[in-house]
Amino acid sequence: MMTLKSSRENRLFNSSSKQKQEYDFFKHSQLLRAWICKTQFSINT
Repeated sequence: MMTLKSSRENRLFNSSSKQKQEYDFFKHSQLLRAWICKTQFSINT
């Protein structure tokens, strides 16, 4: 019973950390896109 619980918690932890990685990547890509737009805009003007 104890091992089953720990394995389930490990699975939950792994999935949540994977979601956090994907969210960080999404956030980073959004920032990168905004920075690229800003630099291109300043170059064009």
